This record gives sequence, C-alpha cells and structure tokens, in this order.
Amino acid sequence: MLKKLFLIAVTAFLLVAAPVRGQQITDATEYNAYVMALNEKDPAKQMQLLDAYLAAYPKTVMKEQTLELKLRAQQSSGQMGEQTARDILQINPNNTTAMMVLSYAFMQTPLSEADPAFQQKLADAEANAKHGIETANALAKPAGVSDEAFQASKNTMLATEYQAQAIVGLYRKDYAASLAAFKQAAAITPNDAALFYRIGDTLAKERPVKWNDALWAFARAVALEGPGAMNAAGKQQVDAYLTRAYTAYHGAPDR
Repeated sequence: MLKKLFLIAVTAFLLVAAPVRGQQITDATEYNAYVMALNEKDPAKQMQLLDAYLAAYPKTVMKEQTLELKLRAQQSSGQMGEQTARDILQINPNNTTAMMVLSYAFMQTPLSEADPAFQQKLADAEANAKHGIETANALAKPAGVSDEAFQASKNTMLATEYQAQAIVGLYRKDYAASLAAFKQAAAITPNDAALFYRIGDTLAKERPVKWNDALWAFARAVALEGPGAMNAAGKQQVDAYLTRAYTAYHGAPDR
C-alpha cells in the first residue's frame, strides 16, 4: 500500500510541481516523434518511444521533460526508475521529483555495513535528502495550480526527504538525529501509520528508552485509519508487540 501511494504521489508531483520551461522543438520531424511518444497511453510502448526519441535526438532541448515522461511511465508500470532519476539530475540538479524518487528508493533498499560503499551511499542519500528539502522549500507555485494541490505535492516531497534523513541516522545509530527527522516528517503527514511505527521503533532503540513516548507512537500507528493506515496483518503484529511492551513496562495492560 505504501509503495502504491508513493507512486501515485510521484505522478502527481510530476504533473503539479514541475517548473514551466520555455524550450521549443523547431525541427518538424523531431516534434512529431516527441508528440507521438507524449500521447502514447500504454506505459511500456511509451517508454520504447521515449528511448527511441532520446537515441535519435540526444541533444534535444526537451531532454529533461522526456526523461520525466519516462519516469512517469516507469512509475505507472510499477518500476522505481532510479537510473532515470539520476539521468534527470545530471541535466537539472534541482529536479524535485528525481530527488524524491532516489530518497524513496534509498528508504526501500536495505544497506549492508559490509558493503565497501556503505558510508558513501549514506553520504549520497543524506546530501540528496538535504538538497531536496532546500529545493522543495524554495519552490514557487506554478501558475494554474491550486494552493491545495501545490501544498500536497510539496508535503509529499518534504515528508519523503525527512524520512530519508531519518533512515540515514538509523544506519549511523544517531537516534537523536533520526528521531528529529522522523518527527518533522510526522508533522507534515500526521496520518502515516508506518511513520509513527518508525518513531516508536527509534524511541525503543535509544538509551535510556523513553517508553511512554514509544508506546504512544506504536499506539497511534495501530489506531490510524484511512489511506495511511497499516494493513490488517501489520496492525495485528504491532498491536501484539504494543501489548507485550506495555505489560513489561507498566506491569499490566490496563494500568
């Protein structure tokens, strides 16, 4: 469910928060190839057309837009599109959607401390998240976009980047920094059950453990309903853990 919601949010961000650009294709043949790819409704076919277009016109003024279309098609097909996001950032280091995709991919891909590139991957993820937050906060609302739609897209970006920062903190066992970032994300998306579970889990890792705060966070994760809620199996698992932890700390579940 979380991945599905994220993919929907990425598509919305591509449509709402992308900057307006003034480049135009002047060659008729190139224009027709671009429009054909743009209007293709089948994601798999669209990706093929976009790749063919980029191969034929590698220096096109529409390269960033073309890669964004490819990223959207990949998202629609259930792919993350990490390499496409990296390609976009080579053209425009301030592309908020590409940064958000890389942060989400980082959050979903476990790292091993045995990996020689472990520290570099953390540093890259941290830098990407920090730049994403700075860029999102500096965004101006595009013309024709409602305040509500723009703020929703901006919140998705910020919440994702803060959570990526928090995950970096967890890998470094810097629980205070991790918790601070998680709380910033929670202030933006207060109905994200998985986020409150992460807050509780981080509090449980600190020493001394702040059990009252941790138990509250776990309880909120279980109680939340709606689009950001855990699935039934996840709720049952967290609720069982909450009962055990509460009993161990307070002595009885009804105290």
